[in-house]
Amino acid sequence: MKPIYIALALVSASLPAYAQEKSGENWGKNLITFTHRLPQVQALKERLSAANYDRTAKSALLYNPTASFDVVNEDTTNFQVGINQTLDLFGKRQMRREFGTAQAKLAKQSFEVAYQDYLADVLVGLSEYEAARLQLVLAEKHASNLQALADLTKKRLENGDLGNADGTLATLALSSAYPTIAEERTKSIEAQARLKTLLGSSFADFTTLPNQVIWRDSGSIDTDILLAESPRVREAYERYQVARAAIGIAKKNRKADPTVGVVAGRDGGAALVGVNVSVPLNISKSFKASEQATSRRSLAAEMDYRQIQQAIGAELEGTLLAWRENTRQLDLYDNLTGAAPEEGLKLLKARWEMGDMSTAEFLLALDRWRESVAAGIKLRALQRRSLVTWLRTSGQVKDWLGRH
Repeated sequence: MKPIYIALALVSASLPAYAQEKSGENWGKNLITFTHRLPQVQALKERLSAANYDRTAKSALLYNPTASFDVVNEDTTNFQVGINQTLDLFGKRQMRREFGTAQAKLAKQSFEVAYQDYLADVLVGLSEYEAARLQLVLAEKHASNLQALADLTKKRLENGDLGNADGTLATLALSSAYPTIAEERTKSIEAQARLKTLLGSSFADFTTLPNQVIWRDSGSIDTDILLAESPRVREAYERYQVARAAIGIAKKNRKADPTVGVVAGRDGGAALVGVNVSVPLNISKSFKASEQATSRRSLAAEMDYRQIQQAIGAELEGTLLAWRENTRQLDLYDNLTGAAPEEGLKLLKARWEMGDMSTAEFLLALDRWRESVAAGIKLRALQRRSLVTWLRTSGQVKDWLGRH
């Protein structure tokens, strides 16, 4: 048996320890519940709440009445009491109410986009952390195998079974394993730091990912419906609606609201009753330029909406295709390695000890074993990341977690 084929036998035995751990039930639901207590998600909620208060504020009366009181002491005491009220003759309050409603809808969609992105980042972080941890365990396992080889080689050198070249090969192979351990440990530490940034100090409660079955759940794949319901598309649409509502406010602002007042009092001993009306004259400041600027911003928002709609449509097709291809490659890998015998490592060691395999061949087989297992870890992480990318693009991250 050639070393490269024997090395494949080790993959099946190694995967249960490295890449097939199971998590508890309701992992996704528990993760969603946990994230709602985190400061970054609380901040998103507060911004949404603020937008709802802004909507209430914009629905209030536009003008408050004003009161005046004048007293003049001459031969007789003269005084006047007046009440003035600016009238909303052109429906500015209604336009502000519609603008506030549009802003609240936009805030809701922006919350959904931000929260879905956050959950997707968490899933990517968890997957990267697991992959980095498994790669570190693999590197340490490989170094352990090489250390055992070096020890046995030393004994066989003493017995005269091997030459000095075999001892040198074993030592060189072992020394080359330490930089790999250092590199993988660094990646694991960095992945843990990113995850801690996302989930806080309790991140370890969610690092045992569910079994691989759920990573084949793509959710809905009807791209037409998903495009229409995409949080990013809906957010762009609501931003366009806000821009349109702003045009109505700009048009109303070009019309001046009159102020009507009633005055009562006493002047020179005689009763005084009067009415006054004032109307601002928009001469030096007509607000025309503001209306034109608002109109242009609305056109820009419409173009942004159409561009985002087109981009998301293309991304839906691409990310779904990428996930399917990565899943297919993972299936090929699992089918190939799953049929290998589980005693591959022991078989390699036994053949080397009997002299049926040279030290160089044994070292090559160990390297192929490490590379094959590492490839499986990398491919599994890639498949999961592509699924998260699809879920993020299609706006299904939260629903997907809720099912698991």
